[in-house]
Amino acid sequence: MISSEVEELVEGSQRVVILRDGQSIAELGGEQKNIKAILHAMAEGADRQEAVGGQSQTEQNPNEEQEA
Repeated sequence: MISSEVEELVEGSQRVVILRDGQSIAELGGEQKNIKAILHAMAEGADRQEAVGGQSQTEQNPNEEQEA
């Protein structure tokens, strides 16, 4: 299912994968799959992209490993 309605995603799915520019930025399932967590993951993904000038860290320097 694809939806921009967060409530619909929580109620109608077993897990939620959040995509930005074709990249998976978060995957939530079970107890993690709730409205607050989904909105946080969406906002965090936007913040990460803005922090590196609109590019993912992998796109910026694909040869360096990302730190967790």
